[in-house]
Amino acid sequence: MRDAKAERIRGKAARQGVHRVWLAVSFVLAFLAIGSMHWMKPYAQVSLPNSLLGPGLGAVLIAGALACVAGRANFWIALLVVGSAAPAAIAARVVVDTARDPTSHNLWPFELVLGGIVGYAAAAVGALLAIGWKWVTGKK
Repeated sequence: MRDAKAERIRGKAARQGVHRVWLAVSFVLAFLAIGSMHWMKPYAQVSLPNSLLGPGLGAVLIAGALACVAGRANFWIALLVVGSAAPAAIAARVVVDTARDPTSHNLWPFELVLGGIVGYAAAAVGALLAIGWKWVTGKK
């Protein structure tokens, strides 16, 4: 029974033409772009969400558009996949920093929420721009 349901879901994704490789590329691009900007700052200088604002966030926006155009993902898939790159980058930093000093990042859940707000907002703007571009050009 579960195999039949899984096949239906896979078949639906294939019919919709969602390219998982492009979704993965979009996520990795956004993760590395926003993460590299965030990871280079010393922890004492990090001020969320302000430390996420910059070129890395622009890459999240571009990755959201890329997921919709090249990956042919709909708005919600692009939003969830690409938007989760910012909290994932923050989670990676939390794991590394707490391995060094367990008393750092006492408020890590709030860090993830703030990163999620910024990341999902940027991914939403990128996905909406891509959907608007596809609508204006008449492409599917």
